[in-house]
Amino acid sequence: VEHDPKPAEAGDYVDVYIQVENVENDPATDVTCEINPQTPYSIEDNQPTTHMSAEDPEVREIGRIDSHGSATMQYRLRVSSDAVEGYNSFETKCQPSTT
Repeated sequence: VEHDPKPAEAGDYVDVYIQVENVENDPATDVTCEINPQTPYSIEDNQPTTHMSAEDPEVREIGRIDSHGSATMQYRLRVSSDAVEGYNSFETKCQPSTT
């Protein structure tokens, strides 16, 4: 995971980049990633980005990742104006189709 700017500033946006790797010998299909921002982060519905699910701005639809390949997802998060200086985290989950 990378982010820009470093450090993130209260009341501003931070771009988060998450690299997803397929370590299997077969391609992964219909891969989706979901971010679960928690305080002090939030995600807005009007993000201009590719791969965004029409129903849910937290979900990115990657599609296919070849064997031992990778893809990078970008999220733009707003940092709360009352965020306290320090380290904060959020959860992400990526998975291929189960069919």
